[in-house]
Amino acid sequence: MLGVIKKIFLWRLPTPFDKDIRFLLRFRENVVKYSKGGSDSLRMEINQALPFVSGLFHSVGVGTVVIHTSPPAFGQVRTSIDFLDNFFNLHSYDMSERYILDFLDRVIGIYERCQKVFYRNLLNPIEWIKQLIRLPFKILSFAGFNGVSLEQSIFGKLWKLVAAILTFVSGLWALIQLLEHFGVKLIGTDAFFR
Repeated sequence: MLGVIKKIFLWRLPTPFDKDIRFLLRFRENVVKYSKGGSDSLRMEINQALPFVSGLFHSVGVGTVVIHTSPPAFGQVRTSIDFLDNFFNLHSYDMSERYILDFLDRVIGIYERCQKVFYRNLLNPIEWIKQLIRLPFKILSFAGFNGVSLEQSIFGKLWKLVAAILTFVSGLWALIQLLEHFGVKLIGTDAFFR
């Protein structure tokens, strides 16, 4: 059923990740073109995109620094290399563009997974309730307070517990009212809810 809903309503719904995925796919195409013999304009486009690509890598927790060990003839010195910053010097480290493509594919996969989670949470009423319960803490964070520590404090946990219980009880009450409206009589609900 969810697949049908997604096909009907969400097939063109933009997500916060669409722009980033498109940007990474275009960057990947440029890397492939450049590895086959690129022009100066392509080199300039890659150079301009590298800081943004590096930020996208770091925002999903994929590092761009690798350890490189030089050959035994040079003393096997181990150095840390940022493969995005040294994109045009990878050949001097005996690394090919394929190395970057592997990491790019991994980051694109993470963003596509985030997109699927976004769609699932969009249709999940429990996620909406969770976000509504967290709303006061987000407002406090926006106002300059430390909303995360307030949310993790005793007060924050009590607030979330009370709000969750009230939400559950009101949802149960609404469900019972809806069932009674359609003529379904539940045993023992009259004394409890009236």
